[in-house]
Amino acid sequence: MREVRVVLNDAAPARAGDLPVRLTGPDRTFKLKLDGIERRLSTELEDLPKDFLEIAAAVFAADSTITRGGGVRAGFGADWRRNLRFVCPVRRPEFWSREDVKEALSATVSFLTDDAVAFEFVEAKAPPPAEAYLPYDSSSNEGLMTDDVLMFSGGLDSLAGAVEVLSTTDRPLTLVSHKSAQKVSRRQKDLVSALQGRFPGRLRWIPVEATRSGPEARERSQRSRSFLFAALGFAVARMVAGRRVLFFENGIVSANLPFARQIIGTMATRTTHPETLRLLRALFASFPGPAVELANPFAWETKRDVVARLDRHDALHLIDTSISCTKVYDRSNAHTHCGTCTQCLDRRFGLVAAGLGDHDDHRHYETEVFTQARESDASRTLALEWTRHALELPTDELGFYAKFASELPRLIDGYPEMSEVETVRQLLALHLRHRDNVRSALEQAFDASRSALILGAVPPTALIRMIQDPRNAAAPLAGRADGRRTERSQRSDPRRLPPGPDQPWPAQLQVVSEQPPEVNVVAVETFRGEPARVILALKPSHDDDHAHNLLRDRFSYTQVGRLLDALQMDDETRLRKIIQRLRSDLKEALEALGIDSVDDQPLVQNKRRSGYRLDPLARFVESGEV
Repeated sequence: MREVRVVLNDAAPARAGDLPVRLTGPDRTFKLKLDGIERRLSTELEDLPKDFLEIAAAVFAADSTITRGGGVRAGFGADWRRNLRFVCPVRRPEFWSREDVKEALSATVSFLTDDAVAFEFVEAKAPPPAEAYLPYDSSSNEGLMTDDVLMFSGGLDSLAGAVEVLSTTDRPLTLVSHKSAQKVSRRQKDLVSALQGRFPGRLRWIPVEATRSGPEARERSQRSRSFLFAALGFAVARMVAGRRVLFFENGIVSANLPFARQIIGTMATRTTHPETLRLLRALFASFPGPAVELANPFAWETKRDVVARLDRHDALHLIDTSISCTKVYDRSNAHTHCGTCTQCLDRRFGLVAAGLGDHDDHRHYETEVFTQARESDASRTLALEWTRHALELPTDELGFYAKFASELPRLIDGYPEMSEVETVRQLLALHLRHRDNVRSALEQAFDASRSALILGAVPPTALIRMIQDPRNAAAPLAGRADGRRTERSQRSDPRRLPPGPDQPWPAQLQVVSEQPPEVNVVAVETFRGEPARVILALKPSHDDDHAHNLLRDRFSYTQVGRLLDALQMDDETRLRKIIQRLRSDLKEALEALGIDSVDDQPLVQNKRRSGYRLDPLARFVESGEV
């Protein structure tokens, strides 16, 4: 069995002690596997890259297991930094025990994780064969040699990077991806298939399974992820005679200047930070054999610059397949992006600024970035601070240096080939372009929502309203007698514009008659008979939740049995068919108006074991309110 011992030296007894990381065997705690059924690599992996992979896997496993003190960073992050020592069995202890190698390894992991990290190496006994990690087939190596190995997440930046390399060179390319959530893996596969169809015979894809085995991760920050995938990129490059490992990420995300005081240590990720890449290059250079370079070709580009490359190379149709959201486990087919994380903000602002917003359906965002209410304090704060950070950037080098004095030295270290003055100058120019892009996207959002703003139809906690008046972000939350959360802030006027192709569809409902039952979905469809009876049966609970100003995810469901009783029915199958017909008729009516509803459950929603409810966005209005 392959086992790395991680020693945690910590003042807190609960966090001190040993942690075994088992990479092989029936009770392994971490699984590292490449799915290579369709991809044949040219040669068996050498000992040193194998060791590198196992060391990186152990670091990542420990990083996700040992907590940094929980979800609240008490004491201004005093518990954020950990003291870790890794005792690693390796095939080539004489190499890994060299002081320069241990120094390079410790410096890289310490910078990424912000931990104190040390390594100790012992000789491995009966190490696993290469096939345990990488598929090996010596029967064929035709067409597998590539100069570049590209780390492919399926996000916009890595997609644009792949398109750029394939469109501007005639070289073959190897893509390496992390198989994480199934939704992301499916998107990655679809993008790769599209690229292989356009560039036949030039693309190889290696999806990697690198996951914990057993209990769920206790620490979500996981800042060592890029170290694991740099090791993987290096290993694959050695197998396919690659000369370069490419991380494609725009310079704003790579530099990742803190946009709020709450950002502590590497809570601001350093995945492709210039200093991270410099340290990794030094580590790569310590390996004997053919040199493998490391680069981020988009280091001086904004998101707008990046997505413009997709336009330039006729790849706009791939945008909507890509996925940038960091909260992938919570996503659905209808809502592939949350609209609240920084990656969603970066994506949507960049595309709109580039004039490409129509290629990224805003209905795929659970919270539409510009015009929808942000229901949690965290979402409001993050969106407002991220946007204001860009808009309020200093315009001169001295002011820029003064504001980010704690971060700029690390960025300067990441560009040793440039002078300090030139690095600061270029970083300022990059961020001012980003500021202009953010401003342009906001202006377009304001223009598109002018009528809704005039009519009071944009909620106060929508981003464009908070930018107008930041006090909207400070809506206090209070409890209700039954323990469910309510919101005391002023709610938006229930009136809504008639649905149109360029705005989300919040249903306005009018009760025309209770007997015979008739409900009008304003400007869309009128329901009579059984579908109208279902809407009316769900109305009391819906009205009560609205009266208490509940957040959307707190709206209650009516259990199936109670709904059947209210409808005086005893056939659940019949109820399902009525609701399916209602949804189908509503979708058809919306499509006739030019509205392609991405919601699988328009108006009437259901949840397993909970029952049915009306869409929380829906409002019952009187005829004079329309």
